[in-house]
Amino acid sequence: MEPVARFALDRIQAARRDVEEAGAYLALAQAVEADAVGYAVVRGVSWADVGRALGISRQAAHERFARRITGSGSQGRAVRPGASAPLTAAGKSSSHT
Repeated sequence: MEPVARFALDRIQAARRDVEEAGAYLALAQAVEADAVGYAVVRGVSWADVGRALGISRQAAHERFARRITGSGSQGRAVRPGASAPLTAAGKSSSHT
């Protein structure tokens, strides 16, 4: 293979690796963001405050993260990991079983 062609191929392969690496970093950042939002919401931070911190609306924050946190997204109430019922404002499960 000609040196110029080899150089061009090496550059393309390096660029492809850079894009793949950027995608992995993006996925990691999104997971960290979702974990931080979940942690905040479970501890009583409002969706409005979450949205404000992310520079988006309350509704956009809820739409993006509620399903991951509650498992359904319908009520937007946090579920403690391992619990079957949403938490109340006091942080206790709302089911009385």
